[in-house]
Amino acid sequence: YSQDRRYASPMKAFVGRDRELTVLGAVVRRAAEDGPTRAVIAAPLGYGVSRLLEEFASRVAKSGVVVCRAECREPQAGVPYAALSAALAPALARLSERRLIEVVGPAGYDLSAVMPSLTKRLEAARIPNEPPALDSPRQRGARVREALIGVLDRLAGEHLVCLIVEDIEHSDAGT
Repeated sequence: YSQDRRYASPMKAFVGRDRELTVLGAVVRRAAEDGPTRAVIAAPLGYGVSRLLEEFASRVAKSGVVVCRAECREPQAGVPYAALSAALAPALARLSERRLIEVVGPAGYDLSAVMPSLTKRLEAARIPNEPPALDSPRQRGARVREALIGVLDRLAGEHLVCLIVEDIEHSDAGT
C-alpha cells in the first residue's frame, strides 16, 4: 500500500456475495456448455446488485468472456435501444476493422440508427451503410432488433458473450 493516493488502487472492496458469484459463474459455465441461457437477479434497492454485477463482469472478462453491460436509467426510459446500444458500443470499439466487418455484417444501416457514434467507423471500414431498398416503417423496429441480435450472435462467434441488462424496468419496450 502506498501512502501516495495517486498510486492507491481504485478498486472498491468486495465482501461477501460469494454464493451469488458462484451461482452466476455456474450460469456462465452452463452457457459455455449448452448455449444461450439467462439469469434474473431481483433484490431490494440498496442490496448491492450493481456492485455484484460490477465484480462479476470484472471476473468473467478476465477469463475471455466479452461483457456487454447495459444500465437502464430513468432518463433513457423512452429512447429505443439506448441501453443495448450503450452495452454494445465498447465491445464493438475494441474490435479490429476486419472483425468489425464480420460482426456488423449486413446490419450497418440499422446499427447506425441506434448507435450514431459507430457511423464514422463503419464508413472508414467501408461497411455498407445504405438504407434497404424496401423500407417499411412498420418493419423498422423488427429489423433493428434483428440487427442487434445478429451482432450479439456474430460477436459470440469467437467468445462467450455475457449481456448484462441492469434495471430493465427503466428500459424501452424493444430492449
